[in-house]
Amino acid sequence: METNPSAVINEQKKNEKSMVVNTLRAFNFRNFNNVEIDFCDSVNIIKGMNAQGKTNLLESILLSLSAKSHRESNYRNFIGQYADSASVYLNGVDIDGLDFEVEASFSEEKSLSINGRTIRRRSELGSMFSFIFFGPDELSIIKGAPYQRRAFLDEAVSKLTPEYSLLLGSYTKALRQRNAFLKEYNIKPSEEMLGVYDLALAEYGSKVLKQRIRFLKEFLPFLKEGYAEIASSAEKISVNYYTDTAVFDDSYKEKYLSLLKQSRKEDLFYKTTKYGIHHDDFIVFLDGRQARQFASQGQQRSVAVCLKVSMIKLIKQIRGCDTVVLLDDIMSELDSVRQKNLLKLLCGMQTFITCVDDSFAANISDKNVYSVKNANVKRI
Repeated sequence: METNPSAVINEQKKNEKSMVVNTLRAFNFRNFNNVEIDFCDSVNIIKGMNAQGKTNLLESILLSLSAKSHRESNYRNFIGQYADSASVYLNGVDIDGLDFEVEASFSEEKSLSINGRTIRRRSELGSMFSFIFFGPDELSIIKGAPYQRRAFLDEAVSKLTPEYSLLLGSYTKALRQRNAFLKEYNIKPSEEMLGVYDLALAEYGSKVLKQRIRFLKEFLPFLKEGYAEIASSAEKISVNYYTDTAVFDDSYKEKYLSLLKQSRKEDLFYKTTKYGIHHDDFIVFLDGRQARQFASQGQQRSVAVCLKVSMIKLIKQIRGCDTVVLLDDIMSELDSVRQKNLLKLLCGMQTFITCVDDSFAANISDKNVYSVKNANVKRI
């Protein structure tokens, strides 16, 4: 019996999970007094001159999906001038095909709820939503400081394993407690208590390291494929992870405990924990040479973009869902070839792109274009 190819494709699409953002409403958020926008499920281009509010719109979406801004930790700064409170409403379909409405509110306190249920932990959002955000600051991830690469790594692992953020939080809490204890050690000396903090750091740190290493092994094939597609290059890309113990297996915990004990005098002198996964790093290589030192600016940008795009492919394979993509003023940083390659890779996914000049999208037929001027949004 012959098979109808169209029927097969339609059945595959029906079985695929695809997250979609439908409508955004924002009140007194940043420079927007009252805005409501309906989005399409393909490409949404948000264009306008600088300082008009394009990034604020993207930030409101990001904030609703992650309970976190890419540029602001003080939630009171979300509240518009002369207002006492701000709110953002976002509705759509989550990765399981279920309708959702997020309400994020900011006044004396901040709160976030989904379908009326208050969200207590950001990790709860990870099981419902899948999105990738990429802003111009992240183009410097390759040549930037180690904390920038760790931030990418921790975000990436959390998207595939929502419980990872809880694990990392436990490590961070133990680190904060140990550092506080180091500052007061001369007043309340206790080798036994310091040993308790060391054990907690080693326990959580070994688990965090194991998750990071496992992720990078799964990620590398997608990174190699993505770089070839984005940069149109035959260069070989690879990644090395660096940790203080130079140990990556189950012996890490004991090695780290030993290292913490050896460094106690130094830690007590400087009142901080010198060693641990909070100082780890991963370095990207092109043809065996460190990209941050030897790659051109164009190559570094290709790698940075590739890190994000490759995550989309890995999420698709592991979680079985398409990802909402948020690109904040990225296209102006890429040449026409990389623009074209990036848009090709994002085909079929709901994408939000802020820009001043939207000429890169001239050949995209399925798109909505919105103009932002003086905090007013108009579809054009």
